[in-house]
Amino acid sequence: MRDMSLAQLKESGKFLSLGALKQRGWPDATIKKFAPEPDEVRDQPWPHRNSPPMKFYLLARIKKIEQRKTWIAWQEGSAVRKKSAAKAVSTKIAALTQWLDSLVIEVPKMTDEGLTARAVEHYNALWFDTDKRASVDDDEDFLERISVNYLRHQLSPYEEHLNQIAGKTGAHEARDRLRSLIYDAIGDAYPDLSSECFRQERERALRAEMARSGTRY
Repeated sequence: MRDMSLAQLKESGKFLSLGALKQRGWPDATIKKFAPEPDEVRDQPWPHRNSPPMKFYLLARIKKIEQRKTWIAWQEGSAVRKKSAAKAVSTKIAALTQWLDSLVIEVPKMTDEGLTARAVEHYNALWFDTDKRASVDDDEDFLERISVNYLRHQLSPYEEHLNQIAGKTGAHEARDRLRSLIYDAIGDAYPDLSSECFRQERERALRAEMARSGTRY
């Protein structure tokens, strides 16, 4: 087959590219086990010369392999393994959800003046080596923002629970849920900050959605 050009190889109907083989239901592990060596290899056409060579597999060979009892058994076993893995994932996510449902989030109560003063102090300590400074006389919206941030990061179990979630199956969704629980607790303890909690949560959700769609915020 070496006398066939790349175009002829693709159009002959006798070969499957690596991508086509995978679409046929041959994941990498199956290919490695039953067809580790391709039947034809071609260099990528310009301008992709530096990319890995293209691999092709004889369709007749693949069909023959698919008729073997060992291949059929492997595929059936693969389906069982996938089902078991999916069940394990579901179980872990359910356990994490149950744990979140059991959480009781509380934030300490203090006067509005006391909270503002502590939030300003924390903000200035956080940015001590920059030109950023906060004052109790600053804009109300700014003071509400840093107050919510102070409560969330310093006076709630947010950071502690984030560490407990880290690395677990379903952690991304769990972080969102945990953040909502924290915001709800802050809003319950400080009703005047409810609007700021809602704004922060909505802004974070918007950023996440725009990141998924590739849009700049």
